[in-house]
Amino acid sequence: MSTFREIYESIEKTFWNSLTKKLFSFLFLFVLNGAYLLVWHDRRAAVEAVVAGAAPETLAAVAAAFDAGLYAMLGLTVLALCMMLAQILYLRHLIVRPIRVITTIFDEIARGEGDLSRDLPLTTHDELRELAASYNRFAAKMREIIGKVRTMSVSIARRCR
Repeated sequence: MSTFREIYESIEKTFWNSLTKKLFSFLFLFVLNGAYLLVWHDRRAAVEAVVAGAAPETLAAVAAAFDAGLYAMLGLTVLALCMMLAQILYLRHLIVRPIRVITTIFDEIARGEGDLSRDLPLTTHDELRELAASYNRFAAKMREIIGKVRTMSVSIARRCR
């Protein structure tokens, strides 16, 4: 099982090392739509072979029916692609934007440039909001502890004089 996990982690680090790439990987599902077109082409050839000796009117009607089906499939394929891209971009906006804000604030704090009194913005209404709210509660508690330590330090310094 650990070998499978190592392979998975290697693939993830190489190809899907960001949320944006993971979201855009849903486009691989779009390959199935291409397979539908291949099935259409194969079935059209099979039907044409079966009705090869039929009257020209029949052949024209069958070809027209297949062409109408092709146009419908192409239209639905384009619509599905547009909807999939819109969904990916929307999810990217909902997920990646708040994470980048949180990451920026954490990086500033880690470099010593950030202000520990600064709260994370509560921009979404999901688990990312819960994460930001939890951090804000943690930061408030840290500010309270730092305030108490500062007060105690001043008090001790006054006594030692």
